[in-house]
Amino acid sequence: MRATWLFRSAHLCPNQILKRMFGCSRFTLSWTLCVVLLVGFVAGGCATQPRLLQDEADYADTIARLEEQIALNPNDADALRDLGIINLRTSNYGQASDRLEAAFSRDPDDPKTLYHLGLTNEVLGKRETALRLYAEYPEVSRLSPYRKLMAGRYVWVVRQIREQEVQARLAEEARLQAQGSELCSTPPATDQVAVYPLDYQGDESRYAPLGRGMAELISIDLSQVEGLELVERARLQDLLDEMRLSASEGFDPATAPRMGCLVGAGRLVGGVYNVLPGDNLRLDAALWENEQRNDLDPQSDGLSRFMALEKRLVFDVLARMGIEPTPEERQRIERIPTQNLQAFLAYSRGLESEDAGVFGEAATYYRQATIHDPNFRLAQDKAEENEGMALAGGTLNTALTSAFQADPTPGLVPAFGASPMTNLLNNLNTNLEAGLLPGTGQRRPADACLEGACAVGLPDPPDPPTRSGNQ
Repeated sequence: MRATWLFRSAHLCPNQILKRMFGCSRFTLSWTLCVVLLVGFVAGGCATQPRLLQDEADYADTIARLEEQIALNPNDADALRDLGIINLRTSNYGQASDRLEAAFSRDPDDPKTLYHLGLTNEVLGKRETALRLYAEYPEVSRLSPYRKLMAGRYVWVVRQIREQEVQARLAEEARLQAQGSELCSTPPATDQVAVYPLDYQGDESRYAPLGRGMAELISIDLSQVEGLELVERARLQDLLDEMRLSASEGFDPATAPRMGCLVGAGRLVGGVYNVLPGDNLRLDAALWENEQRNDLDPQSDGLSRFMALEKRLVFDVLARMGIEPTPEERQRIERIPTQNLQAFLAYSRGLESEDAGVFGEAATYYRQATIHDPNFRLAQDKAEENEGMALAGGTLNTALTSAFQADPTPGLVPAFGASPMTNLLNNLNTNLEAGLLPGTGQRRPADACLEGACAVGLPDPPDPPTRSGNQ
């Protein structure tokens, strides 16, 4: 997850490449044996993988044709776009930006342009601009492969910003503590609320993910009330993971004030749940406010009525906060996303996998949820986002390759193929990146900050797009 933005194998000499891949060196294995291993790996490991980080010479004929088209018609948005994509693939990022910007000015609704211009802006360090471009995905037809790629890349970039923010807050806390100061000299504002995943107290593993899904719904419902700002569940989970704490440990009276300070929340909601004999669901939750823990009324109901139980808990939380929702807010809170327990359990498992960075697995769970309940819109949206992250998250080469596979434009395939050395290095690049791609389920320490953005005070990620999009 916290990998170097663009790893290029071309920066390594052959001996370094071999040593990194196989532990080979002239001191341990003969050069000939290492080459045999290398050739076998390249031939068998990724024979059909497109190799898109190429040399400009690989596209000489295509570039000449596109430049001729543009000379005849400077407003040819498709030609400008395709030339910009070639520039991006060949690491000519300034030219890529110029061509893709020109294409965008002539056709601002082309999703292919939006996606590749977003990637270009990322490489140039303009992530906010990239996010604005990706955020147009709800306006893209669901029939276009770029809708999913843009959605996935949007969430991927937000995820990077969020993780860096967590690291920056912890680093600033440590710096201030070393100086004898505190990160939060005054408590965070109480209009900022964080909801912890509910902690499962039972033995049946199939119900263990339920607490994460319930916490997500509680957050969504509380966010319907004007004046309350909810900390993203995923951001809170990032902090718990970084601190190696469970939800129950983070909500403990000994640590809750610190956690609230780190996520900027003056109110915290957490608790435990269990599935008792007779399929009865019981929730015991509490509200942490002004450094005081207030236990909420225990909630109990049949497991099949999990949604009604969650709504009662939300209204109890609001009552303890002294908030009376308006009729419109109450109506929004009372909306039921699904009443199908199996669909909700699959959705909750998807949240677990997503938080672990296993996006392909998360998408599978979300799709299972929509099979159980085709009207479960939250699961549909999550499936699309995670499928996109599994495809387009990670390095530039990964994102370009996914676009090539989803939309293989014949005119952008080099006429004579890439040079053997380019193919060799890109094959190495693809396979070396395999350990850095999203979906590994590993959370690595940050040995380098992306684009130098680890400074304290990172802005919050933008709100996710809310437009319905084309059907």
